[in-house]
Amino acid sequence: MYIDKDKLKGLMEERANGGYRKFARMLGLDVAHLYRVLNSNSMAGPKFLGRLKKYCDENGLNFEEYIFLDESLHVVNGSKGGRK
Repeated sequence: MYIDKDKLKGLMEERANGGYRKFARMLGLDVAHLYRVLNSNSMAGPKFLGRLKKYCDENGLNFEEYIFLDESLHVVNGSKGGRK
């Protein structure tokens, strides 16, 4: 599970006027943690995802709009085609 960083930045802009400190407080995270996840190759871990999920639940947002899976799930047994 990965964060859709662009979408989360949009939420930060909408809810916290683009302020990292304010948005980090809203999520209950350290500002450095939020900045690192949004602006580097750092991945969101369980703490980040849990806080984001809680924030979404409390604010009537769909958590699934801010995450995505790295690979599609339609590949079966390493092949793209069916049985032959």
